[in-house]
Amino acid sequence: MGVGLAFFLLLPMALILGNLTNPASSLHKQQERHISPVLDAAARAQLGTYHRSCKLSADCEPPLGCLVDGRIGQIYCADSQCNTDLDCPEGLVCRNSSTTGKGPMVRLCIPLARIDHRGRDHRVGTHR
Repeated sequence: MGVGLAFFLLLPMALILGNLTNPASSLHKQQERHISPVLDAAARAQLGTYHRSCKLSADCEPPLGCLVDGRIGQIYCADSQCNTDLDCPEGLVCRNSSTTGKGPMVRLCIPLARIDHRGRDHRVGTHR
């Protein structure tokens, strides 16, 4: 009985150490996808697909990705809007957003969610 108990005590420790030395696959996959940079006006002007409609990120010139933008209900080739929260207006935060296909992540300024004591979502910086 002592050997079985020792095994069950050591198993969780081995799993924890294994996770520390081998990053989770979802985190690894996110790191493999690069992030589109914030382009200046001159760089955007050089890209014929900038803010054009798309279905897949392959329809966009690099470093753009095909973004399904639920904020405005459009799908278009986009670069990142921000690098950090400091690049966003008050009440918005800079977060990664996936693009279609195997395109890059784009960083967007999105409303900061605030959950009240009843579990309701109140987005700061938006009007409802």
